Amino acid sequence: MLKRQSKVLSIALIFVFCMSFMFAGFAAPQAAQAAGVTYSALTVPSVQENMPAAVGVVGAGEFVQSLGVIQIDIDNAAAIRAGDVLSISFPSEINLTNTAAGAPVALGRTVNATDTTWASGPVNIVVPDKVGSADNALATFAAGAIAGDIIANAVVTSTKTTLDITFNAAGAANAGRMLVNFTGVRVGSVDGDIVATLAGPAGSAFSMSNLTVAKVLSDGDVIVSVKSAKTFGSAGGMTDTIIITESMQNSITAGADLKLRLPTGFTWANTEPGAAPPNPINGSYNWGWTTAARTAAALAPASLGILNPAAPAANSGDIMMSAGYPPGAPAQLRVDPADSRNLLINVPAATNGATGSGQLRIHAWINVDDDVAKPGEITAVLSSNLDNWSDKELVIANYGTFGVDVVEGTTKEIVAGKHDQKIGSFFIKEQVGNSMMNNRTVKVVLPKGVKWSGDYTTGVLPAPDRKKGNAALAVIGTPANLASPYDVLKYRVASGTTKTEWEFEDFRVDVAPDFVGDLKIKIEGDAGVTGEAVVAKVIPAVELAVEQVSNVRIGEQYQKLGDLTITETKKENISLRTAIVNTFADFQKAVPAGAQGPLDGVLELTLPRGSEWAPGYPKVEVLEGDLELKVNDMSKTANNRTIVIPVKSEGMKPAKIKVSDMKATIDRTVPEGDFRIEVTGAAINETGGKWGDFELAFPQFEGIKTVVAKCVTPAPGEGTEGATAGQFKIDSNIYQVNGVTKVMDVAPYIKNNRTYVPVRYLGYALGVADADVVWDAAAQKATLTKGDNVVELTIGSTTITVNGEAQTMDVAPEIVNNRTMLPARYVAEGLGYVVGWDPGTKTVLISK
Repeated sequence: MLKRQSKVLSIALIFVFCMSFMFAGFAAPQAAQAAGVTYSALTVPSVQENMPAAVGVVGAGEFVQSLGVIQIDIDNAAAIRAGDVLSISFPSEINLTNTAAGAPVALGRTVNATDTTWASGPVNIVVPDKVGSADNALATFAAGAIAGDIIANAVVTSTKTTLDITFNAAGAANAGRMLVNFTGVRVGSVDGDIVATLAGPAGSAFSMSNLTVAKVLSDGDVIVSVKSAKTFGSAGGMTDTIIITESMQNSITAGADLKLRLPTGFTWANTEPGAAPPNPINGSYNWGWTTAARTAAALAPASLGILNPAAPAANSGDIMMSAGYPPGAPAQLRVDPADSRNLLINVPAATNGATGSGQLRIHAWINVDDDVAKPGEITAVLSSNLDNWSDKELVIANYGTFGVDVVEGTTKEIVAGKHDQKIGSFFIKEQVGNSMMNNRTVKVVLPKGVKWSGDYTTGVLPAPDRKKGNAALAVIGTPANLASPYDVLKYRVASGTTKTEWEFEDFRVDVAPDFVGDLKIKIEGDAGVTGEAVVAKVIPAVELAVEQVSNVRIGEQYQKLGDLTITETKKENISLRTAIVNTFADFQKAVPAGAQGPLDGVLELTLPRGSEWAPGYPKVEVLEGDLELKVNDMSKTANNRTIVIPVKSEGMKPAKIKVSDMKATIDRTVPEGDFRIEVTGAAINETGGKWGDFELAFPQFEGIKTVVAKCVTPAPGEGTEGATAGQFKIDSNIYQVNGVTKVMDVAPYIKNNRTYVPVRYLGYALGVADADVVWDAAAQKATLTKGDNVVELTIGSTTITVNGEAQTMDVAPEIVNNRTMLPARYVAEGLGYVVGWDPGTKTVLISK
């Protein structure tokens, strides 16, 4: 058996060995056989078709333009074989040799250790020494000498529309790169984009691709911009650099006069006040500025004319030329002697740019006539006398009078009763430099019910973030010597010469539990800045509501109160652990060692003085949310006025808590009127009241309160003849019976000039017992009985029966929201009452 298995194994091994010769193609290919080529345009300039001849340009008077620089990257230059040709072809309207006849001219070619030097010639090639950090496989540089470069041995030829690069050797086995620059091209009638086609022979290293290398414009234009719009006052100021850019060659036409005009109230100045010549009106140009790979010498800008009133003959300078470029008459940059609102730039007729689109850069001093000038943006208009492009508007500066603005930034939503909460931001902005008085004070004042918080115990006070300018605001004081109360922060001004802006952000506050609404900060002091900013919207931690406000009597025990609902306005407002800390030195009164830190969260329900909770506890249940309370661990304080409800865990969404079966004993010291319950506790209150002897930020705070009952004198009577027995107010669900306020589940209304009230509550006001208000659903009839008087009404019928006698009403009863609504006057009079109407308060008055 063992011999048989060995024989089978030997046959299998021989089979595999043979197959390896038959299918050699299954093996991995050599790395040199895989290569990829990427073509990209480093620039895509704008050119103009059929550009007219210009004086002094290369190539028999034909105007030439530059196309984009093409970058050719090959992943593995070893894929290039001797004899491979890379062809770059253009449409017939493009003449690479820049003569009308298309005769070949010499091509510049540079193999150099930099990628920023181009050889002279209408078309030239550069091979940088590195591709990233690795040597360029197309040209290996050693001590500045060329050694074994395949591009050095390549043959470059050109026709009118095609450039061919023929390689005579393979490259090294790593990445290669070369750049082809078309600097002297004649553009004929072309519409749209100029597209180059790059391709090599079938099977060569070079794939075929089309590449956009220029965009053809039929008309030139200029773009105007300014580095920054500076702000200055009535003394005037220097503009930042104003930039005028051609969208294409010759947008600024030879022989043009450019004019940069200021609005009313502003003029250009030949000299800055107090400055010695040469004055600050000056500029420079950069001709061919869009070409990425030029030598530093070729890119060096020439100077525009610098105006010097002491030497008028020197008020000229080259505007679009530098050494080595076509000569032309000097241009002038000057203030218009007839109207100093105009800054003039004269372009001589013999001046043209031969190397690409141009760019002019100017800055100058602006004088202000403050009797005429209007504060705000200074908008200049650039125009040309040749009208070859439309006028351009540009905001070059801002003019402002001395002043400081307080500007709102962001607004946060924060919670009443919480400690150390981040508020929104606001800004103090000078309109011009030096608007704020030096060595004066800026105060940032909080409203009553809000105090500053933060890490003041370590001596760190908040400071604003200066966004721009050179003025300063230095904090006055430390936590040890800050004046109480801590609702004011003070800063000392060190004025600066430039317009300054500060942002006040990341400031934190403590909020009293009963403060709600907009948190508005006031800025004041003697530094010349006043204003207000809303930085937060304060919402209550919880909202309270009471169902069926009941009457309670003075001097009676165990009286039922209305059911209380406590609803979180945001999740986790009822906290499991509450951070109560003493943030200021004055708050550190009688604080025991280690007293700072979080407390376990509890809710507290406190009755008014003179009352106490009945034996036992009310029913506490969470109706909404997943907040958990330790209802089995409720307790009462020693005076029996407060019930404490511990929090077990916080909820993931706002909770709604119902407290029912609340009962209280009320002694005779409690006044008549609203009987309020106070809801507080560390779960919702981190800032108000005291923690033992430790005063929090707002020690006088007593808690959030709501009315749960009406306190009345003992056993009120049925009323006397002529006295008001009941009152119903239109659109209100509150009514009164014998002076006692009660709540309905619907509200009276007026229809067809008659007041409608709910039948059952009207019966109560008329002294009808609950059992004597009968509703017959089948007959849709309501019957009210009081003593010997019986009143019957049917829904939809204008007939009312009083003690068996039918009478006609001018309106009929109806059902609204499942409640039978009756015309009050007919029912009341049928039971022997008098009905009155108070139009001022829209109240129905029912009396005996």
